[in-house]
Amino acid sequence: MLNANITRNLLTLVITLVCLVLFVSSNVTAREQTLASLKAAYVYNIAKFTRWPDSVLATKESEFKLCLYGNDETTSQLSLLANRHIQNHPIIIENVTTESIINDCHLLYISAKESRRYGYILSLIKRKTILTIGNDNRFLRLGGLINLTELEQRLQFEVNMQQLANSKLSFSSKLLTLGKLIEKPR
Repeated sequence: MLNANITRNLLTLVITLVCLVLFVSSNVTAREQTLASLKAAYVYNIAKFTRWPDSVLATKESEFKLCLYGNDETTSQLSLLANRHIQNHPIIIENVTTESIINDCHLLYISAKESRRYGYILSLIKRKTILTIGNDNRFLRLGGLINLTELEQRLQFEVNMQQLANSKLSFSSKLLTLGKLIEKPR
């Protein structure tokens, strides 16, 4: 009888622990998914308030290439932007599988999972008119233009003003007032 009670109590404890772990992990996954959706919305809106030279998006029929480097929750959410529009240009999603694809991008989002390759990828496009967006504290220092960052559980973005000055891109004043302007990334 005593053994049966101990077994029943132990089984109840194990089931409770399993339910608790599943509940906590589902909340973490839901939070990550919400954060990824929010990051995708930031990327889309940043692109809407960015101006490329006329030569880059030459005709009304030109497609806007949003390139994704790496695979994570945010790149999955960004994929959902296919066929939406940036300045009347339909968005085409391009998953970067070779380095040559990068040259045709208008916007390149680099996943934090690829942070070890930031320096190399950014060096490939140093003189190109490509809006680069990442979400890692080293991204701006290595030459990225926009970094998505969380501060006190709020999503914000930082702008590398040196990179902006060296690019042929321009940001609306509204966008610049919303971002944290970084003169010399460290």
